[in-house]
Amino acid sequence: MPFSIRSCRRWPVAYVSLFIALLVLSNRPVYAEWVEVGITDEAMVYADPDTIQRKGDVVKMWYLHDFKTTQTVLKKSYLSSRSQDEYDCTGARHRALASTSFSGHMGNGKVRSSYSIKGKWEPVPPDAITQSLWKVACEKH
Repeated sequence: MPFSIRSCRRWPVAYVSLFIALLVLSNRPVYAEWVEVGITDEAMVYADPDTIQRKGDVVKMWYLHDFKTTQTVLKKSYLSSRSQDEYDCTGARHRALASTSFSGHMGNGKVRSSYSIKGKWEPVPPDAITQSLWKVACEKH
């Protein structure tokens, strides 16, 4: 059987440029819709309600600390940290699950450290930022 290759119709440069621009724009990172929860002496604290995962009375949620000044732990400096906690909505308890620190503000820049653990359950302290986070996580419970 004969084999033939048809010549492809060439796209105008404008279409190729538009296609490349759309590819670049569609590959940008998706940022969380952070909701301000409160402020401490060291940082602004934000929650991401879109990340809430419920399982019975227990809720997981991501939150972010955006520090006013550079923080240093184990010789690694960072300006923000994104963390996930688990909240017991009926027992008013919480525990750490994961955290990543970043060199820039609002979770931007290079990753400086990251860990994943299942921390010990602790009571939610009254009048603390943790209580505000617990309220956001358990609000629609």
